[in-house]
Parts: sequence; C-alpha cells; structure tokens
Amino acid sequence: MNPMALMAMKAQFEKFRDRHPKFLQFFSVAGESVTEDCLIEVSLTTADGKKMLTNMKVTQEDLELIAQMKKLMG
Repeated sequence: MNPMALMAMKAQFEKFRDRHPKFLQFFSVAGESVTEDCLIEVSLTTADGKKMLTNMKVTQEDLELIAQMKKLMG
C-alpha cells in the first residue's frame, strides 16, 4: 500500500475519532464481549427517516478473522 495514502488515511481516522469518540469507545468495550454465538445487530436511520436493520450470529471463523485483524493493526 502507498505510504502517502496510509498517512492520509491515518489523518482522516484521527479526525473521525475526534468527531465520534463514543462510537469507537463502544467498539472497544463491546469487542471484548464478542464470543461465539453472540448476535451483532446494526441499524441505520437515513436523513429522511428510512430505517434499516441487519444482524449476524458470530461464528468461530469470525472470531479467528477478528483476531488476525487485531494482530495486523497492532
């Protein structure tokens, strides 16, 4: 990956973190509670009021992928 693109992405991520601190705090805390067979739900309400909802049941393979991603991110 292009080092300049990584630097730009890091700056964008830091701004995102500053704008939405509770969002990342939630994932940090909730991430410690994710186990096999957990149900993760995600909802979205658009600016015009339309609502969408989806969910997924966590599998052992999902946990392995999450662990690999954590290693890559340090």
